Amino acid sequence: MTIMVLSDAKNKPLFTIRQADKRDLDLLASLFISEHMPVPSDEDLLSGTVAVNDDDEVVGFIRIRIVLDEICANKTGNYVYPVIVFANWRDRGVARALCDYELSRHGELKLVACSASQDFYPRAGFAFEDWSNIASVIAQDCKQCPDLTSCNPQPFRKKAED
Repeated sequence: MTIMVLSDAKNKPLFTIRQADKRDLDLLASLFISEHMPVPSDEDLLSGTVAVNDDDEVVGFIRIRIVLDEICANKTGNYVYPVIVFANWRDRGVARALCDYELSRHGELKLVACSASQDFYPRAGFAFEDWSNIASVIAQDCKQCPDLTSCNPQPFRKKAED
């Protein structure tokens, strides 16, 4: 499924949302490197969704990690893991469109945001979430992160009807 996001000025597609594929791997790796994030495996990258410009070059990426918790159902969820956008494509609605696309597919999204991105999520309709509703496998990533104190992670969630 491909989604086109139209610009206001010329009614020309600003970017398109589609499934990641092998031709995207190099640009996706450079996106993660530019954000000082570890590059996921090819398999994880290919399970994600990308926003691409009119030259079909990646400008943003989102991956959903589905976590099932048989002991504590409120921790089960579709976790944004992660959503990232090239710096020169920020403030153009790419991250919001990627999140909205995945929200339409999954009905609810959860995530843990670092301090640098925490202002974005309430503007995109996400609500603060309690840590007790975050899967331990997701929370553990934060606890093990060397930037934990400077990151000040905050959980969020959004339901399709929010």
